[in-house]
Amino acid sequence: MRTEMDSSGTLIGFERRLNEVTSSGNCQGVLVLSCDADQLPLFELNLILKTTLVPVFGGTFPSIIYGGRRFKQGTLFVGLPRPVTVLTIPQLSDESTDFDAILASRTADCKDMKTMMVFVDGSSERIGALMNSLVNAVGLEMNCLGGGAGFLSKQRRLCLFSNEGLLEDAALVAFLDLESGIGVSHGWEPIRGPFQVTESVGNIIKSLDWEPAFQVYKAAIEAHSGRSFEEEGFYGISKSYPLGITRMGIERLVRDPLRVGADNSLVCAGEVLQGVFVDILHGKADSLITAASRACALGNMAFKGSAERKVTVLMDCVSRLLFLGDRFREEIHAVHSRRQPLIGACTIGSIANGGNDYLEYLNKTAVVGVLERP
Repeated sequence: MRTEMDSSGTLIGFERRLNEVTSSGNCQGVLVLSCDADQLPLFELNLILKTTLVPVFGGTFPSIIYGGRRFKQGTLFVGLPRPVTVLTIPQLSDESTDFDAILASRTADCKDMKTMMVFVDGSSERIGALMNSLVNAVGLEMNCLGGGAGFLSKQRRLCLFSNEGLLEDAALVAFLDLESGIGVSHGWEPIRGPFQVTESVGNIIKSLDWEPAFQVYKAAIEAHSGRSFEEEGFYGISKSYPLGITRMGIERLVRDPLRVGADNSLVCAGEVLQGVFVDILHGKADSLITAASRACALGNMAFKGSAERKVTVLMDCVSRLLFLGDRFREEIHAVHSRRQPLIGACTIGSIANGGNDYLEYLNKTAVVGVLERP
């Protein structure tokens, strides 16, 4: 498993490092993690991707992680020495795209693979529907990790790397013949609730306990914090107070409120089904960092391959970086071992299951995958 980092953020550096990885004798696929600050020329980059002779998959992210550091510029290339099959799912937001039909016809030969990596355009709609269809296609037995590619602005732009070139509003599903273990944890704790979601559409919560959702959210948080939305603005407070969907026997599923919608609704990063119960959560830097360490421990415990040959993959929701600020380096150190290489990205939402839990699109959550390193 050869790893190369181009820290220049230039097209020349991109092409050189990609060629170094693909020219190694046993490379059968390449994972590409790039920073959104690079702004590489589209025509030339597409030509490079389309002429690469092995499967390419990955995305552009607000930051990437390599060797215990966070990078705001550059691209990481990971050469995979075992067979890789990559499926492209276009038009992710289009209601007419039949995920079940696409996956049923193209995953039959992939079910013996050990690990699935999924990257989506984080600005797309219907990510939750894709997760459901992936479970229908491959079941819960296959480990999965990945995340949303894109930009902090959430503006839809080309953000996924494939052999077809750069893509937007799409998903890449890569099947890897590598053992893995997955750990998931977030560190947010309930301070108010539960409240029932009495009306919602997709990622918009219209009412909680039959009251306008933002009014309920605002009253609970201002009472807890003594802070004012009018004075600090929505995001200044909401980044510290996500919502947690109650799940039986496992950690709450976090949903990040993005803004106030029409009629005092809450627009979230990810779908919230009508009828579920949610708590308002709060966290501190120490609890989030401890949760990342726990996710790493869970991933290593679940890993069934050689204890001496593995690599850590951190898919950490970028909202954790925004919350932790300078202390985000402690989160990286919590999952980094000098005996075990670390790669990863600050994603627009994370994707994971551990072979037992349901496959989910996650907000404000640390996902740690441990991959076999042949």
